[in-house]
Amino acid sequence: MGNPIEAEELYGKVETALSETRLDMASRSKLLHEALLFCALEGTKDEGQAFGNLFFRVDYLCKKHGVKMTDKVAIQEARRHGNSDEPPTEEDLRYDARAVCIFISAVTNVSVPHELRGLLPSNPKHHEPNSRKTRTQTRCIVHAVENGWIRATPDEQGGYYAVCLHDESRGVDNGYIAQLVKEGTQVNLLDCQVEDWRMKVAGEWCDKRVTPRLIVVEPDFPLDISSIATCFTEMGHHPLLYLLNQMKPRQTTQAILLGNFASEALDDVINSSQYRFEETLRENFLANAIDFCACEAFNPAEFKEQARQQAANLEATRDTLFHQHEKEKALLEPSFLCEALGLRGRVDLMTTDLQLLVEQKSGRNRNIERNMPNGHYGFHLTPHYVQLLLYYGVLRYNFHMPPGAIDIRLLYSRFPPKQGLLAVSYYQQLFLEAMAYRNQVVSELLDIAQGGFAQKLPRFNSDALNVAGKGNAFVLRYKIPEVESVTIPLQQASPLERAYFCRMVTSVIREEVMSKMGGQEGVAHCSADLWSMPLNEKREAGTIYTGLRVIEKTKSEGSKGYDTLTLSVPPQPEEDFAPNFRQGDMAWLYAYREGKTPDVRHSILYHCAIERIEMDRLVVHLRNGQQNPNVIGNGPFALEHADSSGGMGTQTQSLHLFLRSPKDKRDLLLGQRAPRKDETLSLSQSYDPRLDGILSQAKQARDYFLLMGPPGTGKTSRAMRFIVEEALKTGEKMLLMSYTNRAVDEICGMLADNGMPFLRVGNEYSCEERFRPYLFTAMARRHPKMAQVKQELIQAPIIVGTVASICGKPELLAIRHTDLAIIDEASQVLEPYLVGLLCQVGRFILIGDHKQLPAVTQQSPRDSVIANDEEGQLLRSIGLKDCRDSLFERLLRWEKQNGRKDFVGILRWQGRMHPEVADFPNRMFYAREKLEPVPCPHQKEPDLPYHEEANDALDRQLRYHRVLFIASKDCLEPQLSDKVNTDEARIVAEVAHRLRRFMGEGFNAKTSLGIIVPYRNQISLIRQRLEEKKLPELMDITIDTVERYQGSQRDVIIYSFTIQRQWQMNFLTANNFVEDGKLIDRKLNVALTRAREQTIITGNPHTLKGNSVFAQLMDYCKEKGGYLRSEDI
Repeated sequence: MGNPIEAEELYGKVETALSETRLDMASRSKLLHEALLFCALEGTKDEGQAFGNLFFRVDYLCKKHGVKMTDKVAIQEARRHGNSDEPPTEEDLRYDARAVCIFISAVTNVSVPHELRGLLPSNPKHHEPNSRKTRTQTRCIVHAVENGWIRATPDEQGGYYAVCLHDESRGVDNGYIAQLVKEGTQVNLLDCQVEDWRMKVAGEWCDKRVTPRLIVVEPDFPLDISSIATCFTEMGHHPLLYLLNQMKPRQTTQAILLGNFASEALDDVINSSQYRFEETLRENFLANAIDFCACEAFNPAEFKEQARQQAANLEATRDTLFHQHEKEKALLEPSFLCEALGLRGRVDLMTTDLQLLVEQKSGRNRNIERNMPNGHYGFHLTPHYVQLLLYYGVLRYNFHMPPGAIDIRLLYSRFPPKQGLLAVSYYQQLFLEAMAYRNQVVSELLDIAQGGFAQKLPRFNSDALNVAGKGNAFVLRYKIPEVESVTIPLQQASPLERAYFCRMVTSVIREEVMSKMGGQEGVAHCSADLWSMPLNEKREAGTIYTGLRVIEKTKSEGSKGYDTLTLSVPPQPEEDFAPNFRQGDMAWLYAYREGKTPDVRHSILYHCAIERIEMDRLVVHLRNGQQNPNVIGNGPFALEHADSSGGMGTQTQSLHLFLRSPKDKRDLLLGQRAPRKDETLSLSQSYDPRLDGILSQAKQARDYFLLMGPPGTGKTSRAMRFIVEEALKTGEKMLLMSYTNRAVDEICGMLADNGMPFLRVGNEYSCEERFRPYLFTAMARRHPKMAQVKQELIQAPIIVGTVASICGKPELLAIRHTDLAIIDEASQVLEPYLVGLLCQVGRFILIGDHKQLPAVTQQSPRDSVIANDEEGQLLRSIGLKDCRDSLFERLLRWEKQNGRKDFVGILRWQGRMHPEVADFPNRMFYAREKLEPVPCPHQKEPDLPYHEEANDALDRQLRYHRVLFIASKDCLEPQLSDKVNTDEARIVAEVAHRLRRFMGEGFNAKTSLGIIVPYRNQISLIRQRLEEKKLPELMDITIDTVERYQGSQRDVIIYSFTIQRQWQMNFLTANNFVEDGKLIDRKLNVALTRAREQTIITGNPHTLKGNSVFAQLMDYCKEKGGYLRSEDI
């Protein structure tokens, strides 16, 4: 059960904001915002729907609880003040407090305390009417639709808007929107005519009539521009074509390879003063060697000739373009996020002054070949015209560029510029049609997320999707077969297969919706946070660097542009700033004006990988280098996370590949046949008497084997190593994968240390430097001919990579047969990622521990659990209960349900934790597995290796107790976040200081000591307290969250619970489940199983005692004598 936020606590925040005048205004406003946010989160937690932002939550709750319009307006104004970077005035703060109290009272049904009421204004604030007659953009929430009108609440001062959908006199026809929106839909109204006009819509009075030129449905769901444009085909553009294209298998044709070459050639032609065709050809092959090897009908001579012609055309085009524009201002592949239009995209070429925009297409254009323009768009092909028009819209709404101010060109690089360099004029009708299509696609995806994909099946066929090409011979010959390659396998699937596919696609799309729009504001990250999260919250979450300055620009390769930037990192404005970035993370780097708030919506974005992170500097690698280093500028820059945009496509392609796989494989994964074993197979040698039985089972399993690997049991260093060694002896070709790059590095280390040959798929920036020579690209450089590369790939006994990198290269499995796939960290991988790939290999082994942290999802159990309807019963019959479960967990459950033991192994001997450290997690979490020490030498030692004299009670506890709990005291402070705990920061720093003394010369910051906290806010506070200890080596200790510590170990771990509010317990216990009647707390399990020698825990007993597991932990420590109070330190 969840722990509710109490009204008393919320009112307390309001009272503190009003009475603590010693606090600065920003801190007082933050308290009000927290009260509003926490109340809204509490009020909507059981509603069973996604709430993208606080605007929607507040509006929903005001309507649900009957808050009158004047008060609702005041509450939304308080929300806007809380989101602003500018603190409110004292007067505004008091009115905001009044509004927040009204909201709390309505949602919790608890009256405002008498003492607090006396601090509030007795009447609402008077507002002057807004007299603006036009508005470029207004965000609204839809409340009702009636006869061509929408009643909506604007995200600004005022009451309801009456939104006119059709006005012939102004050329406005948005009537189709009525079919796409419903109560709660958020829309952007663009280019609005606003009139004072009192009228009723759906039974409620509206104060203004608003006529927008354009309406954007759910703008926080940005779609990729090229993906929209691709759907404009000879068949028409049915909204389900977008999803069908996501499911299509990735193709590798010579035309696609030529397109990749042409894109790189454009970069090189722009970047090089003396262009060299052969160099582009070589580098393009090295970067795409796997694709070249996978192309079955590849003709090298023809490709080279076509590539040479493309390059020559590009050189001529460069001279033409930059006769009119300044080449020094050229930017390659800049990216944009447009919240106004709900779009995202990356342009091939533009200039920094926004005067030129070029999109390149390398393929055929029959209009140009025949010298016959079509009736509507000249020589341009429709999807390409659509793409350019949408880019134009982005520049207009992001940068307020007037019509005609941009030179937009469509470059068909197959042709010389006289034929292929086409000017693009703004064509409003097609632009509006493209935006209408964007809205329809978003509506379809949201409808699937809510009602399921199965409801779309009657329209998911070639006849329904072919809305415009019924009698078109080209469509019938080429397009219909493409569509049917996706739709027919679904039609031919068995009821169980169809139910599985539909439910998993629904889950994937739900996750996509959550990842873009957000489901738990302030709890989980979503891409809309880039523009909707206030700057102070981003800094608190560690998701933005600001004030960065470029101090060095270099080229990583001689012929390429400047692509490696070193940036200085100044002290960040947030005092307890703790960056939430890692080496290898993808990010947006963008400039902003000094003194202004960074905003991705109004900036040119550079897509980059973080190469190195230091306290005072960052090194990033741009996806596309720039010829002129001056176009990048020197700053200030901001850096934010770039969300992954490929998850939905990767997973739906995998699910469709599953449908197309052999029936034998489908039946296996859906429990329609039992896995097989071959008892005649035996090990070639004994590897370890304790493991030989498991290794023999794994070898005899002919379909799959599940290996449960609890912490410290050597699943990589021993079990995987021995399985791989045995498979090598029989000549099996292997694929080794893991969820994280850190775990892949660990696998590479195991292979390299034991002299086993392998190739790694991935990029160098997410790979340890010592393993970069094993990268596939490095191998291609050593063997730069296609026949050699293909031979190396086919003969490679082992290929290694993350699940994401391997799934992104499906052609690998087409080139090279894989006998055995081994997936480590399998409990962290959602099922749709794996099922397609696993059907393409001979057999597979999943290694994991479902009692540690699971796959990261944003769906609530309400959304992800399998229902008990007809479809749900089919799925539950194969052990599928919840779409948040990994395939590893489902198959474990399935094997147990069927009473089979031959296909499951458990590693019971752990060599990490001393038996005393392991005792509590063994009792609480691993009762079924019955873990035992190996024992390693440190596990046999009765005493801790501390020899310094104990001077007080804390010293004595640290010297003689391997598991110690230190009870912190209440220390809430109004000016500090609830996500910090000053007393525990003090305790952690003091304990670290004592441990440093005890460890003496043997102390190593990387291996001796680690600190785990639940919140990033606590990290910087602990670092500040450590700094006060004046021991530099303590500053190198890794302090991180439980999620980031999974898979790591230290000699000693200090864990700070941090929480002091009961409602925070929900965050700590979100991943719990019950096994054999025992509650398994996954997050606590990870924290308590990281230490080899000693675990020290600090927490507030008054808060923690409300949880049964935490209470047992404290009782356990008391019983063992390892319990101290804060006052004793």
